[in-house]
Amino acid sequence: MLEKESISEAIKNFCTDKSCDTIISATESTHLTWKKEKNKFTPNYKKRVNRQLLPKRYQETGGFVISARKNLRKGTRLGKKINLHLLEGKESIDIDTFSDWNLCEYFLKRKRMVILVEGYSEIGLGHIYNSLILASSIMNHEIVFLLSKKSILGYQKIKEYNYPAYLYDDMLHEVQKHNPDVIINDRLDTNISEMKKLQKITKKIINFEDLGSGSSIAMMTFNAIYTEQIKRKNNFFGSKYFILRDEFIYQKNKIIDNDVKNILIIFGGTDPNNLTLRVRNLIAKFCKSNKIKITIIAGLGYKNLSSLKQSNDIKIFKDVSNISKHIHNADLVFTSGGRTTYEIASIGTPAIVICHNKKELKHHFASDQNGFKNLGLHSKVSDDKILKALDDLCFSSNKRKLANKRMLKNNLSN
Repeated sequence: MLEKESISEAIKNFCTDKSCDTIISATESTHLTWKKEKNKFTPNYKKRVNRQLLPKRYQETGGFVISARKNLRKGTRLGKKINLHLLEGKESIDIDTFSDWNLCEYFLKRKRMVILVEGYSEIGLGHIYNSLILASSIMNHEIVFLLSKKSILGYQKIKEYNYPAYLYDDMLHEVQKHNPDVIINDRLDTNISEMKKLQKITKKIINFEDLGSGSSIAMMTFNAIYTEQIKRKNNFFGSKYFILRDEFIYQKNKIIDNDVKNILIIFGGTDPNNLTLRVRNLIAKFCKSNKIKITIIAGLGYKNLSSLKQSNDIKIFKDVSNISKHIHNADLVFTSGGRTTYEIASIGTPAIVICHNKKELKHHFASDQNGFKNLGLHSKVSDDKILKALDDLCFSSNKRKLANKRMLKNNLSN
């Protein structure tokens, strides 16, 4: 299981260190050990202490021996001036048993996957959550996340899950450094020039949510939240390719009540247009007069939490880990046009959509035929239009039941 870099480094050290005529591959093996003498086990230590306090011991791995020619002429591989080249992990495995063989086979099959992803205020954290779901599904391979330095918010979220993650200035240099077998792009539109540079590192590149020219030469591109524009064999469009989090897969379907008792407001991880505050202020009087409670979920990157006021009728949560429960408990949801619409549809809670940006207008899933009341771009949606949509759905259980039926027909849990 030796890496070529380790052998090259050992040879370099041998050639530059004139005081050494032999280098042996070894690994640290400091443990409390015993020996058997005259049918009796006795310890190899004088005082029983923690492993860290024992004198260092090293074990040969059998990986390589680098020796001077003069030693070989004397009929031996080992000279008098011996150094050890220390190896760790899979490189230190010496195959002596079937278990060693199986372990080596596992490492040989194990690939290194670099996930290039972005997550900051302007684009939200949808790509971050999508790539985290991917990573959690890939159990037997090495995962590394790479993000540009503006994606501090996304970096913080990934580190919560204990994955290795790095911020870069030069994307190509950072990818080369990690020498991946597979590259996953989940950072919006790529271009052909950039993709060709990445293909010099590996041909196995998979893109998500990519309408750029680079998607045409990716090994595969998945655009679950877009409709197909140009037919390509390597591009896969539509809701059946959406990756649903486990909490939604196991959540029960919503059963529509006759009355609306709880409205949920959730506008993504960052809510750059502060639609949370706008909608809350707009519907507060209506909800109070109709005895409807309001639940607000603010994302990790929401910067206006102090402007929201909690009361007996308005509950506020930030960066919750059980969003599916809140969506299921709501009778109506206000949300943006991103990935959350798929999660809502998997449960079947009627929803009013207000889009953050023009890109969300291309997310055609959040439509009437799939059970959503999509009001369009926030800057072009009047307060009266929002209140009319609220009034329309609140006082018609039939319309909410129809929305529920249209959402659930997509069968997103499967």
